[in-house]
Amino acid sequence: MLAHLIQGIGEALYKAGWYAWVQALGHFAGTLGAPSTILGLALVIGTFFLVIFYLQKLPLPNALNGAKLWAGQAVILGVAGILLGRLPSWVADLPLKLLTTYDRLTISLMFGASLLVAGLLEFLIKNRKLRIALLSLIIALAVGQQFMSANDFRRDWTYQRNLAWQLSWRIPAMEPGTLLLTHQLPMASESDLNYTAALNWIYAPDFAPPDDMPYVILSTIKRLDGPSLPALEPDIPIHVPYRTVSFRGSTSDAIVIYAPTAGCLRVLDPVYANSETYNKESDYLTDAICLSDPSHILTEAPPPVVPASLFGAEPEHTWCYFYTKAELARQTGNWKEVASLGNEASQQGYTPVDAFEWLPFIEGYAYTGNPEIAKELSRNAIKKEPRLRKGLCILWERVNINSSEISVQETALRLKDELNCAP
Repeated sequence: MLAHLIQGIGEALYKAGWYAWVQALGHFAGTLGAPSTILGLALVIGTFFLVIFYLQKLPLPNALNGAKLWAGQAVILGVAGILLGRLPSWVADLPLKLLTTYDRLTISLMFGASLLVAGLLEFLIKNRKLRIALLSLIIALAVGQQFMSANDFRRDWTYQRNLAWQLSWRIPAMEPGTLLLTHQLPMASESDLNYTAALNWIYAPDFAPPDDMPYVILSTIKRLDGPSLPALEPDIPIHVPYRTVSFRGSTSDAIVIYAPTAGCLRVLDPVYANSETYNKESDYLTDAICLSDPSHILTEAPPPVVPASLFGAEPEHTWCYFYTKAELARQTGNWKEVASLGNEASQQGYTPVDAFEWLPFIEGYAYTGNPEIAKELSRNAIKKEPRLRKGLCILWERVNINSSEISVQETALRLKDELNCAP
């Protein structure tokens, strides 16, 4: 208990008194070259010189009477402010993590942290110019961090909006009681249970308590082996309390989705997007694919109404629109529609960021009398993404079995040889 207390005190002082002020450096270092990083660095540099200029023009004496006394008091009050500010969340056993959804817990530490830094600068730095320079740097880094945080939330909002619309394109409707599984969502500041609300606003706009909540989305990374998701095995009852309502379902009524930050929403399944195709992804994702049953998607239903007041107007139909619609057509076996969507996307100049998204189009072209296009796309895809080899091998083996066209079968066999597919 004592060790835990000491660790908690040290963590609070370190993160609020030091790391929170300089975390922008790590933030910038991780994304060097990005336009937002360049703009953020420019903002830091500009702020640094503006603050220096302003502070040097202030008519402050070189040494104030009682400065050391004030500095000592500021340090003591700052430490006390940090520890007292941390106390409620520490008692609640909530972690103090910066750059996560838990960084909101540092708000109560901010005043104490500011006093601590100001007191330390006054107490330790005797040279006025150096003290002004360090203070200016700290303020500039704080401004830079605020800019980067705002940009993170802007990006998260874009991911939220895109996910909502891509879900509506790919999944027109679902059977009530359907569980969506994924390993993680593309948003850093939005959890699975947070997004469950959005899921139900889209697919169950008329839902009202005391009925059970129709849908839930669970992250296997966060929930596996816990009360919400005991295991990734069939026929396990799922009960998720959600404030005043609950979701009740089963792992046998699941759909596994994959929503990468760079790419489109995908519905994974044991046939077309199986664990072998995605074997380089996290086990938290691939281990769930065996449970995915896309038959819970009502493919003939009209698309849901995505609340524009929450997610804005429907975005322009770019690559991800054509991809999600092609996946939906593949699910129903409408290969002509898959190929048609591929042609339309190509005519408009759209191509995928992730080469895995060529897979439904390759298969669609193969089944609709265009094996040469399918072959060329396969070669381009494997060149761009070598991890696709297993998925392409499985695809062309399936084409070889299902197609009755001799030319298609010959193309399939040649490509399997090129890809060094196992017999």
